[in-house]
Amino acid sequence: EWKNPVVPRSISPDGKYLTFDEFNPETSFDVWVAPLDLSNPEQPAVGKPGPLVRGRGNDDFGQFSPDSKWLAYISDENGLLNVYVRPFPGPGAARNVSRDGGTYMAWSKNGQELLFARLGGQIMAVDYRVSGGDFIASPPRAWSSARIRQVGAQPGFALHPDGKRIAMFPPEE
Repeated sequence: EWKNPVVPRSISPDGKYLTFDEFNPETSFDVWVAPLDLSNPEQPAVGKPGPLVRGRGNDDFGQFSPDSKWLAYISDENGLLNVYVRPFPGPGAARNVSRDGGTYMAWSKNGQELLFARLGGQIMAVDYRVSGGDFIASPPRAWSSARIRQVGAQPGFALHPDGKRIAMFPPEE
């Protein structure tokens, strides 16, 4: 039982881990991870959780990459919400891939693109590759000219499995 509010966010594609956000009055939002015991697939058991990203600001929305080796999340540790990627389970440094603002993100299933919403509602993308254990992301580029409706940092779009289409609501006029 948790004494602070928690919100589940992502199950790794290999089904072995769960990320969730915990709101802690002392540290704000933090990304936690817990192993999943799949010996009974009808009722996976959650193992002992631990903090994965606990910084100076809000750290949340942890999302696993398609190969379960990377975790994207948002953080405002530098005063502005940005999208970061870090190796999972670690060790390794986090990289700011949105550069000048970004919120909710979604990994393309093709393993080559990470989409995120720029503050203001534009959908952006970074192409990425992994080389020698390093996550190498291109500069962000506009993925679409459409703008989405956003409520804070809440998800404003859903990426189709083909990675070529999104479901979204346009901003209110």
